[in-house]
Order: sequence, then C-alpha cells, then structure tokens
Amino acid sequence: MAESRDAAWELVGRCPLAVVDDGYAVTGRALVEEVLKDPVMFSSKTAFGVLSCPVPLVPLALDPPEQTRYRRILQPLFSPRMITPHEPELRRRAAGLIEPIAERGHCDFIAEVAAVFAADAFFTVVGLPSDMRHQFVEWKDGVLGRAAPSASVTSDAEAARNGLQAAANCSTASRGWCGSVVSDSATATTCSPGC
Repeated sequence: MAESRDAAWELVGRCPLAVVDDGYAVTGRALVEEVLKDPVMFSSKTAFGVLSCPVPLVPLALDPPEQTRYRRILQPLFSPRMITPHEPELRRRAAGLIEPIAERGHCDFIAEVAAVFAADAFFTVVGLPSDMRHQFVEWKDGVLGRAAPSASVTSDAEAARNGLQAAANCSTASRGWCGSVVSDSATATTCSPGC
C-alpha cells in the first residue's frame, strides 16, 4: 500500500494530468480551474454519460447554463450559515472515524474516512438517521450503476428506485428534512428540519 501511495504522489508531482484506469485525473490546481471553467471542452454531461445510471444525476451531470439553475437551488442548503450549526456533530463524527485509525497507524483513507464521512456529513445536515448510512451508500452506488449484488438489492435500477423512494419518504417524514420550496425564479427558501 505504501508503494502505491508513494507512486501516486510522485505522479501528482510531475504530471498535472494523469491517465488512470477509467479516464484521467487532473492533479494540478491551475489545470483543475481550467477544467472547471470550460464546460464545452470538459463537459460533465459527457463525462457522466458513460455511467449506467438509471436516474438523472442532477446537477452533477449537467453543464452551464442548465446546471446553474440547480446550483442556485442547492447552494443555499449547503452554505456556511446552514452548515455551521452542525459543526460540533460533524467534528464528533470525524474524531470517531479518526481515533481508531490513529491507534492502528494506517488506513484506506477513501474507504474508511472520505466515503464514510461524506455520507455522515450529508446525513447530519439533512437530518437523516446515521444508522441508514450503509443502505444510503448501497443506493448511491446503485444510482451510479456500481451496486454490488446483495440480498436487498438485485439490480442497479432497483437500488435507484429504493434510494429515491427512501429519500422521498424521509423528506416528508416529520423528523426528516423538508427540502426547499422552489419558486418559479429557481430560488430556494430557507429549509428547516421537521417540516
């Protein structure tokens, strides 16, 4: 594992654009900014089009100006003003992930920290129960067309349907996140838990 990590860092240091198994990895800041600012040359719609996704990946798989409408709706929900009240809980969850790793002295960062904390953070902010995290990840992978066969999910499409149904149920539940009320001008109002 250490050899793979060292080789990856060496590649990042000498090459701002690296060929990886399923495409390219942009590693230099200047090139990252160039890619993000040029949706004609670097289209999200084209990039995500290769996935076998059974539902639209809004706003990830859209390019401006179509993406802009959705970003205006979603951005206020994840602004510092909305996230700050959750900071103590997010820090507690991050510490809970890192402490056992620190004792061990090594980890698979993506699997043990990044993927887990991203789901935990999302669940915390939108008010979903953390015990649903593993199911959520299975649904997410199904939506992206990467679900592994399991007893509860037999296909990517089924995983996507299950995830969308669960999200709809949670968003209407009294303990869940109500989402936002979107006007015709595509602006979002304040969202609050327990609507």
